[in-house]
Amino acid sequence: MAFVLGYLYIFIIMKNENGENNPQWEKIPRYKSCFVCGPDNDYGLQLAFEARGNEVRTKWVPKEIHCGYVRTVHGGIIAAVLDEIMGWTGWLRYRKYYFTAEVTIRYKKPIISNEKYEVVAKLTNAARKLYTAEASIIDDAGEVAAKATGKYIVREDIEPSDYY
Repeated sequence: MAFVLGYLYIFIIMKNENGENNPQWEKIPRYKSCFVCGPDNDYGLQLAFEARGNEVRTKWVPKEIHCGYVRTVHGGIIAAVLDEIMGWTGWLRYRKYYFTAEVTIRYKKPIISNEKYEVVAKLTNAARKLYTAEASIIDDAGEVAAKATGKYIVREDIEPSDYY
């Protein structure tokens, strides 16, 4: 949970069962028309992301309309999901939008429509305006179906509060 006081963010830290600090998961803002996260995009995926520390996660059940053929989700849709979640890994650090500089994807097995997946990402390095991340799409059996690495550049020319 976060309270916003101007540009100062105050986080309530909870203790886990071992008495260690365990910050709460924070919802990531959603740009209304975004193909991946936009709640107003009827053709999009409408994924809701949450972040904690240097991690971002979401649940995903791909639909038949996102398939290239017979229940097999199109690789471009998979790429968009991985790119989006990796991009959001910089949110807790920068509180800014970003643009993609580079993405590398490894497709390991088909992603099937109407099946449940967990999508997870982690910030791996952060500099002044450039950060890197890695992500995976994991099926219900715990197997990695696709994984990626990416590089992202912080957008200084727009304020997120203007768009969500």
